[in-house]
Amino acid sequence: MILYNKFIKTFLILFIFSIILSCKNNKTQVINNENKINKKIYNLIQAYPDFLKKYKNNYIIWHDGTKMKYNDFISKKFNQLLNKPDLEDQMKMDYKIF
Repeated sequence: MILYNKFIKTFLILFIFSIILSCKNNKTQVINNENKINKKIYNLIQAYPDFLKKYKNNYIIWHDGTKMKYNDFISKKFNQLLNKPDLEDQMKMDYKIF
């Protein structure tokens, strides 16, 4: 059951990335001084307030207490980006809305 819940959460995040990343001006910005986050993370949390609570210390924190690492700080080749992405890797590319 825990594995199923993690799968659902991961699928939900992957699905919404394409929507969030399609927004223009997704450059890194400071949202507040206490917890510096970029606009992509901010948009993600704002898009799913019922599921996502906050961003803190490189983790997206869900309301149920689950923590998802945002960036693993590993430099990856393109193939690795596809096969072993972290959340930051998944949000790297901008997607256009037609």
